[in-house]
Amino acid sequence: RLEQPGSGTDGWTVKDVLWHIAWGDRQNEGVIRARALNGSALWQLTEDERTAAVMKEGRSRSLDEVITEYRRSYTDFMSALEEVTESDLNEPERWRGFVEQVPGWRPWRILYDPGHYELHGRWIKERLVG
Repeated sequence: RLEQPGSGTDGWTVKDVLWHIAWGDRQNEGVIRARALNGSALWQLTEDERTAAVMKEGRSRSLDEVITEYRRSYTDFMSALEEVTESDLNEPERWRGFVEQVPGWRPWRILYDPGHYELHGRWIKERLVG
């Protein structure tokens, strides 16, 4: 069932969603460790183009590879977060590129979007539990 397309998500599978989340967590881990807005060149694309490229990469991987990366990326992201202070999360001046590229935003908002996780979590739950 993890590789069967669902409805309402442009044919995404649970595997696709897990890869999508893993990719984002891996990107955020890199931002935290570098203390800078950096990452994949895919960020220069539109959201739709970036999502399509990430999905293409994930679909070329086996389910086991995706699940392994999902787990590792989460663990690595959480480990990186342990190094961040509350001040780091609220003071963009502590990070290279935040003030210039996303004026007015706080680092925590770039690193964590509760609505994004909630949306995907709800979709996975509905898909697997019903």
